[in-house]
Amino acid sequence: MRLPRATHLPIYRQQDLFAGSGWRPTRSTLLNILMASGRLIRPLAEFLKDLMLTDSVIGTDETRVTLLLPESVP
Repeated sequence: MRLPRATHLPIYRQQDLFAGSGWRPTRSTLLNILMASGRLIRPLAEFLKDLMLTDSVIGTDETRVTLLLPESVP
């Protein structure tokens, strides 16, 4: 279920991945699973969104990154 988002694999590539394990789902089967999963977790996503929007603090990532630029920027 997490393959499309976590590894960014298109559905047709997931077919090949699952076929290597012996299961040969059609694209429509994989899309149906993806859509059903989305409907299942939608209430959780809405709850987390509401929680984040009503909280007074939103976490940020302050990781520093060194930007490497050439001597002259065009």
